[in-house]
Amino acid sequence: MAKKIINGRMYNTDTTEVLGSWDNGYPRGDFSFEEQTLHKKKTGEYFVYASGGAQSNFGDCYGGHDCSGEKFIPMSVEQAQQWSEEYLTVEKYVEIWGEPEE
Repeated sequence: MAKKIINGRMYNTDTTEVLGSWDNGYPRGDFSFEEQTLHKKKTGEYFVYASGGAQSNFGDCYGGHDCSGEKFIPMSVEQAQQWSEEYLTVEKYVEIWGEPEE
């Protein structure tokens, strides 16, 4: 479970619908491992919960030591659709958003 309050809004990975996820293919525990999951809140809001190893885009530093980290990224509908285009399969995109025009 991961929670964070951003601009007075609660983001909680345990109370949302997971729409899709992506990882970069590195094994979990690798310093370069990265994972992102698209969530939809009961209010209809979207966010990505991202986490990764010390050398990933989401790594952090505590006490001068690199370590794993996490980030909550609130998104508009348009941003969530763009994220889905980039990180999900065509089939998963269509399942979530419907089939786009040709």
